[in-house]
Amino acid sequence: MAGASRLRSAWRGTRTRKLPASTIGATMTSASAKSRRWGFEMEPSVKRLMFDGGLLTRGFWLYVCEITRPDSSPVYYVGRTGDTSSPNPQSPFYRMSQHLGTNKNSMALRTRLTAQNINPEECSFRLVAYGPMLKEAKASEPYSTLMGIMAALEKALADAMCEAGYKVINRVACRKPAQAERFISIRAAFAADFPALRV
Repeated sequence: MAGASRLRSAWRGTRTRKLPASTIGATMTSASAKSRRWGFEMEPSVKRLMFDGGLLTRGFWLYVCEITRPDSSPVYYVGRTGDTSSPNPQSPFYRMSQHLGTNKNSMALRTRLTAQNINPEECSFRLVAYGPMLKEAKASEPYSTLMGIMAALEKALADAMCEAGYKVINRVACRKPAQAERFISIRAAFAADFPALRV
């Protein structure tokens, strides 16, 4: 029993013993030096994101993403929400997270940028989206019809941006003609942010 008592006392002494501040400082300095030597240390900085909550709304949207490179003129990506993989189109915010992610099946914008030796992590982004325009379909056939409408409008917007002098880095393929009256209002809406679209 006496031996057990002495062991408990020794253990309590070990638990409550405090290391000198100089020892703690030296240990932290040594760990930091090792981190730098091994490449673990980074240079953190504050980044900010502000966005309109309406961009979280699911539905059929058209959007233009303006990408500004350091010390260079901006480039543009024209797109839409909704594709053949699901009858439920996502929000523009969700689509952009896919665009700039690392899933090879959905990172179209990142792929376009890296193909032109543009590092997304060094760019600033501005998203202008118009929608939601059409209600979600409940059956596959109506959905394909809505997809055709959106694809034609997406191509019309991309072509208009190119004709207005904006450097669009993607090309949209669609043989269907865009609904003329609907596109007039769409073009006017985007012209508020891209003045060269005004006619």
